[in-house]
Amino acid sequence: MKRLIFFLSIGLITIIFLNGCTATDKLQKRNSDEYYVHITIDGIETRYTENSSPRFSYELLGFDHEGNGKTLLFDSERNLRKGAYLRIYYSDLERVKTFEEVIFDEIPARARDRLHNQSKEGNA
Repeated sequence: MKRLIFFLSIGLITIIFLNGCTATDKLQKRNSDEYYVHITIDGIETRYTENSSPRFSYELLGFDHEGNGKTLLFDSERNLRKGAYLRIYYSDLERVKTFEEVIFDEIPARARDRLHNQSKEGNA
């Protein structure tokens, strides 16, 4: 009986821990506006101390689902892949909260059109 209670307790703790990990991601996305950007440049590498890992900073024009543009400043622990499309979660209070890569077809039509036009202008 003690073994059963022990294993049930371990299982419950594991479930609570895993739920907490996914809840943090959901909290970051809540009360955020979504913007979409196209990575066309390498990030600017910065090291805060001599022994620290590099951070890569970006300043890109992003578009919301209505096609409204906003300049977004954010950084990443790795240099992002050129050609990637990102969904950025942004709030005026906290700025860029988090981001994730998306495929072009997942981007809302107005934002997709603006990103497509931006890419054409950059190649002209």
